[in-house]
Amino acid sequence: QTRYQMYCLGSKDSKVETASAGPPSAQESVLKDNRAVRILSVPQEVTLAPGQTVKFEPSPFSEAGQHGHMIGLGGPQATVVGLKGKWNDADASFTADAASAFSAGAIKLKWGELEATSRVRVCPKPPFKVDFEDMKPDSTPPGWLNVINKTKVVDQNGNKVLQKLAEKPSPPFMRIRAFMGPPIAGGYTVTADVMSTVRKTAVKEYWADAGVINSRYEMLLMGDTPATPCLRVVTWAPIPRLQKDVPLAWKPGIWYRVKFQVKLDGGKALLRGKVWARDELEPADWLIEAVDPYPNLEGSPGLYGYSNGTTEKSKGAEIFYDNIEVSGNE
Repeated sequence: QTRYQMYCLGSKDSKVETASAGPPSAQESVLKDNRAVRILSVPQEVTLAPGQTVKFEPSPFSEAGQHGHMIGLGGPQATVVGLKGKWNDADASFTADAASAFSAGAIKLKWGELEATSRVRVCPKPPFKVDFEDMKPDSTPPGWLNVINKTKVVDQNGNKVLQKLAEKPSPPFMRIRAFMGPPIAGGYTVTADVMSTVRKTAVKEYWADAGVINSRYEMLLMGDTPATPCLRVVTWAPIPRLQKDVPLAWKPGIWYRVKFQVKLDGGKALLRGKVWARDELEPADWLIEAVDPYPNLEGSPGLYGYSNGTTEKSKGAEIFYDNIEVSGNE
C-alpha cells in the first residue's frame, strides 16, 4: 500500500474469487441485573485556573462492563485532598480558590459503596509569582510537571528556593525541563533568579547549564565549557532549529536574574533576553536578541537545568531557582 493507492501483486493468470461476507458479530447480551458495580468520575483529570469551577459526573459500569444503573445511590460524598477550594454538594462541583497560587491533589467521590477519584491541579494564569516561601522543605511545587525526584524545596540562609538535584547520572535525571502549567498563548516574559554550583575534579571543572523556558524557547546560561561561558537562545534543542550564542562571563556561586521575553509580531517571534547579578540594577539594554521567522505560537513557562559532571559516586553541578515571575510583555 502506498500513501494514496493500493496495489495487488500476483500472476495475471490467477483466478479472482468473489469475496464472501464474514460471520455476523456476536450480540451483547442484556443482563437482567445491570446494577453498577464500579464507577469512574468524569473528568478523571482536570486543570483549573483560580476561581474556576468543574462539575463531576459518574460513569457507572455493570459486572459485564456495560453501562450500569445507579438507582438508589444518590449524590456523591466528596473528600477534597491537597486542594484549596470549595466543594458544592448541590451540583457535585468544585471551585478552586481564587488566590493566585499553584495547588494539586485529588477529589475522592463516593456513591453509596462505589468510590472513584479524580486528579485536579490549579495553575494560575499570568501574571503570577512563585518564591517557594509557602512550600514545605523537601516538597516539590504542586501541579508542576517533571519536578518529582528531580527537585526539592530547600532552605538557603533563611530563604526557601528550589534545588535541581544532581545525584543520578542518567540523562532523565541530569536534565530537567520543569513546566509550571499547561501551554499558554505566546507573547509573555519569564523572569527568575538562577544560581549554579560547580563540581571540580583533578582535570576539569563542571558547571551546570541553567535557565528558563518561554513558548518552547529556552534561554540558558551555558557552563559545559567554562573556558567560554555564554548565554544561549535555542528551540528544538536536540537538533536546534534556531540557536544563537553570545559570550557572557558568568560564574557559579553567584545569583543571577535572568529575563526572557518572546514577542509575536508580523508572523515572526522576537526573542530578547538579559542577565545581571541579582544585587545589581537591571540593565536597560537586551543582551541577546534573535528573530524566528517560524514562531512558536504557544508554550508553557518553565525552568531548565542540566547537571554536568554527575556520576554514580559524585554529585554533579547543582542549580537553584527563586523568585520566578511570568507576566505580559512590557
